[in-house]
Amino acid sequence: VEDSADAGISVNTNSNLILSGNLKVPDGSLHVINESGQVVVIPEDEIGVEGDPEGSYRIANGEIVLEATGSVTCGEGAAIFGDSPEVVAGGSVYLLLEGDKGELNIEAGENITVTAFSLDNKSSRLNVGDVVSGAGDVVIRAANGILGAAPFIQGNRIELDANKGEILALGEESDFVTINSDILGTGGVAARATTGIALTEDVGDLKLIAPTAWAGISVVATEGSVQLDAPLGSIRDAVYE
Repeated sequence: VEDSADAGISVNTNSNLILSGNLKVPDGSLHVINESGQVVVIPEDEIGVEGDPEGSYRIANGEIVLEATGSVTCGEGAAIFGDSPEVVAGGSVYLLLEGDKGELNIEAGENITVTAFSLDNKSSRLNVGDVVSGAGDVVIRAANGILGAAPFIQGNRIELDANKGEILALGEESDFVTINSDILGTGGVAARATTGIALTEDVGDLKLIAPTAWAGISVVATEGSVQLDAPLGSIRDAVYE
């Protein structure tokens, strides 16, 4: 499905929602008609301080909202382009989506798995709002960063993988991504980044678990600092060998 109107895409079903094809909405990119008469997109980092060039235009951002009493799943070969969606699911959520396209918010009853990609292989980052599982695990893979103004992530096992970026809050009040992990008593958190990680556990102990999304240390920033906080509990090693 591709939508060029302001309204975006909204789907609500009383069953499972399986995306068998791509969902695409405008992302507010700058367009211009070149000398050959073709419409091309100008990357934001190529726009000068003088602003949008003469003759260019933008299509307003579209929004994607997906709601299902069951699961929400990107089928094989399907992905979401142009907007980080709002998702509410009674079951699990599995998404493949274009990174750096607005705030991602997910509420699910079971497992949540999100993988970000980018066409330029430089902007596979996610701006996270609330990603909340009521009774499952959360895995977020975004190579160039897992960020947000005030991110909140809840699940039993939480695995955050930003192996070419950082895992931080970018708001004015705190650098820390707030997590509520181990909600079933059998989980914890693992995180991987390059330039920095800052996590604070919202409820009780912060347990460090063995990752399944990568091999190695529970929490690691290869070229930066790691900050862990558990104001209402302890920081514990939950890797049992």
